Amino acid sequence: MTTQNRQPTGPPVLKPQPAPTPQPGWGGPFAAAKPAGSGMAVASLVMGIVSVVFGLIGLITGVIGLILGLKARRKLRGASASTGLATAGTITSGAGVLLQLLVTAVVIVVVKTVVIPRQHQAVCTSNLYSIGQATAVCYAQERYDVKVMPLGELVDRYGLGEPHELRCPGDSDWHSGRTSYFYFPHNIAEFDGPVACDFAGNHDKGRNVLFGDGSVRFMTEQEFQQLLLDPDNVAFADALRDAEASGDRSRLSLPVRPKGR
Repeated sequence: MTTQNRQPTGPPVLKPQPAPTPQPGWGGPFAAAKPAGSGMAVASLVMGIVSVVFGLIGLITGVIGLILGLKARRKLRGASASTGLATAGTITSGAGVLLQLLVTAVVIVVVKTVVIPRQHQAVCTSNLYSIGQATAVCYAQERYDVKVMPLGELVDRYGLGEPHELRCPGDSDWHSGRTSYFYFPHNIAEFDGPVACDFAGNHDKGRNVLFGDGSVRFMTEQEFQQLLLDPDNVAFADALRDAEASGDRSRLSLPVRPKGR
């Protein structure tokens, strides 16, 4: 046997193997590090979605999402996938904030122009109903001329006795010695015209009017002025003009009759 055909003896020599290539989804030491700010991008998107769906809470989460989205965009420059999330979160959050601000503004306008005036009208209507009831009780019990009794005395003596019954919520100048209503009663057994009404300015678009039959109706100023033109209502109209011109709204003032009547 020649030397060339002799096999080497001893342990085999192991060749070094190349390190495995990291694959997507691998954990441990092979996982690719997430870009800084990606968590904020996701949070911004979630906050933006919440801001669009919910009301006042949405306004708060929208502001938070907007801040997180802007911060995430600054940190994620160059990381296209995460930057897209940050952009989506910023846009969604901004849209949610604008939407909730718009809804809030609409609600405020509706409350100020519709809800509060109607509430004032309702309370005022109730007050005038009470004045009408007191007038009816006075006439039924006493059978004397209720036309000369001050409104404050009438409500104190005949079943009301609360200062707020003489106040329209729309009268910003009211105080305990003052009344929001003009009062000029007739013989209610024979008259169904106006007996009492709001002073001008209590309501923006008209007045509540108490009639001799005990009913109360809200009338526009044009309708009310038309009512005063009725010949049967001339005395009421003249007395109202005198009272509004003098500015005397004391709850103890007597109903003033125009001269010559």
